[in-house]
Amino acid sequence: MLRHAAPAFVQRSLGGRLWRLFDGALSACEVKEVLSGVAASPYFGRNRSGHDFYHGTEGFSLVFRSAWRAQVEQQFPYFQHLFSQTLHPECNCFYLTVLFARRDGQRYHTDDFFESYGRKAPRPSDLVSVVYCTPEAIEGGELLLLNVDASSPPIHRGREPPETILAQLAPSCGRLVHFDGRLLHGVAPWRPAQNGDAHGVAQRVSVVIEQAKLSRIIARRVPSFSVFCQRRHREISLAV
Repeated sequence: MLRHAAPAFVQRSLGGRLWRLFDGALSACEVKEVLSGVAASPYFGRNRSGHDFYHGTEGFSLVFRSAWRAQVEQQFPYFQHLFSQTLHPECNCFYLTVLFARRDGQRYHTDDFFESYGRKAPRPSDLVSVVYCTPEAIEGGELLLLNVDASSPPIHRGREPPETILAQLAPSCGRLVHFDGRLLHGVAPWRPAQNGDAHGVAQRVSVVIEQAKLSRIIARRVPSFSVFCQRRHREISLAV
């Protein structure tokens, strides 16, 4: 189980719960705008990392501080409405990942991008927000939330103790999920729906945003605004 209470602002944001769900956070037109912008981005591509967690996925990632939000929206205008629905005003650092997921899902993990900047262990992100931009019907692919943190013994997908399962949330176009960043979570395997569009190419697409309220000293170590380009497999500073 969770050993410590979440920060007060996270508890307020989640209404005293560990997760919240909002359908229709993005309209069909807004989802289409995001997908079109992502597809046209010079940073989008297949992940060439040898790491089993990301290998074979597609997308790109952004990291930025809150003071640079306007510049991010200027260069990535298709994220503007998404940011208005997701970014917490008390957080000062954000890590966004556009993720075209593999069909075999993801193992259990916590989102802890900012941990390395703090130089002490462990430090999961305070709040994680997921917006689903899945354009075609799929079967499976649920977000699996467990009521345990990274200090628990290893838990393998499909062998979870029933008492640890907090929620199983299906991806739905335009759906937004916020959850406590301490939670172990994973993604179930998925496949195209049998009644889906025969001419479409099924994808499980999500925009995942790790949000953190870091001290001023630690926040200064985080890039002001940069992108990890999958196509070139390198980080590029966009702060000008």
